[in-house]
Order: sequence, then C-alpha cells, then structure tokens
Amino acid sequence: MGLVRGWWPRFDEQVLTSLLAGRDAVYQARDWSDWYGSRLGEWKTRPWAPTVVVEGVTCTRRETAGRLCYAVWVEAPAAVRLQRGLDRDRAFAGAAELWRRWMAEEERFFAADGTRDRADIVVDTQAG
Repeated sequence: MGLVRGWWPRFDEQVLTSLLAGRDAVYQARDWSDWYGSRLGEWKTRPWAPTVVVEGVTCTRRETAGRLCYAVWVEAPAAVRLQRGLDRDRAFAGAAELWRRWMAEEERFFAADGTRDRADIVVDTQAG
C-alpha cells in the first residue's frame, strides 16, 4: 500500500458508503501528528446531510464513478504544489523528501486512474 492508496478502503466503508446510504458516517481519522506513518487517531461522526463535500487525494477515484453527483479536479503545477506543501509542513524533518515521494506516487495514481478526465470541472489554483 502506498501513500495515496492505503486509506481508501477505510474511507469507502466508514464514510462514503454510510453517507450514500443515508446514515451518519462514523470513522476513524488519521493521526496527522504521525507524519511518516499511518497511525489512526480518534473516532469522529459526520452526520448525514443531503449535501456533503468530500475533499482529498483520490476521493473522486474510479471507484466513485456513478456514486458522487459532482467531481472537482483542483490543479496547480508541481513546483507550486511542492512549495505550498513545504510552506505548510516545513517543521517536519524530511518533509521535502516525503512531499516529492508523495507527488510522484500521486502522479502515477492519477494517470492510471484517469481521475482528471472524469471531473465535472477543473479548477486551476496556480494564481492565488
């Protein structure tokens, strides 16, 4: 399991499937203080609502086709994304290497999955 793919089964089962069935989503969030691992944090509940915005890497992957009503692809050049990530995560030792590894895996995943091609709208965030 890679950085991009490892969280999907849990997200699909605990969040997406529950919300689409009209139930509250009870899920275990990732522990972001464990920057280099995949330790899980506290349990949370997202009450069902008729409209829910889900964001994050691969949340509009192929497995969501036909399940979500609208998919937005947000993009910026790699150099801009890397700089934004480093600006946010500079305090973590090895952040630059982790970001480069993440971005390479992300690029391979999106190319194989065709994620951008299924988007209903593409938003270019380079300016701003």
